[in-house]
Amino acid sequence: MASYVRSFNTNTQSRFQNNVSGQNGVFVTAEKQSNLVLNYYAKLSNIITAINTLLVQFSQGHFDLVTSVLNNDLYNALALQLSAIKQNAKIYPEFENIRISTTRALAGLSQGIQQYILLKNTQSDLTTFKTKASILDDKTKLQEYINSLLGSRSILPDSKVTIIAAEIKPEYVEYIQLYGFPEGAVFDMDRLSIAVTSAKKKGLL
Repeated sequence: MASYVRSFNTNTQSRFQNNVSGQNGVFVTAEKQSNLVLNYYAKLSNIITAINTLLVQFSQGHFDLVTSVLNNDLYNALALQLSAIKQNAKIYPEFENIRISTTRALAGLSQGIQQYILLKNTQSDLTTFKTKASILDDKTKLQEYINSLLGSRSILPDSKVTIIAAEIKPEYVEYIQLYGFPEGAVFDMDRLSIAVTSAKKKGLL
C-alpha cells in the first residue's frame, strides 16, 4: 500500500504539493499529509480485504456462508466506512477510482446474494408444486387426497390467517424518501450512509 502511494504520478504529487503550500486552501506539513493519505489507503485496504474474502467464498460456491455473513448490518457498516473515507475526486482521482470500484463490487455481491435467495425460494416452491402435481399421476394418491377432502367437515375448512406486517428498517425508509427505490433493489452505499446519518439525527435509529 505504501509503495502504491509512493508511486503516484507527477500530477498527483503536484496536487499534494499545492495542498502543502496552501494553493488548495489547505495548510499541512508534508509528513502529516503523507500520513493522512497512508491512513486512508490503509482503511480502504482493510475494507477491500474483507470484500475480497467474501468474493472468493462466493466464487467457490459457498453461497449460504456469504449470505449469512453479509447481512444488512454488515452491509450498512461497510457503506459507512467507505463513505467516511470519501475524497475529492478532482484532487485524489486514483483513490476515488479504487474506492468507487470497491463500492460497486460490494453492491454487485449484494445483488448476487439477493438473486441466490430468490433462486432458493423458487426451488423450494417448485419442489412443493412437483409434489402436489405427482398426486395427479398416481391414482392411489389421488384417491387418498379426494377421500381426505370428503372426510373433512368442509372441503374448504375454516382457517385463521395471520398476516405479519412487513417492517422496513428506518435507514431504508429514509433512503427511499430521499432518493426513491433503487433499481434492482441495490442501495447505493454513499447514499445509504447519508440516509443512516439522517435517520440517526431524526432519532429513528
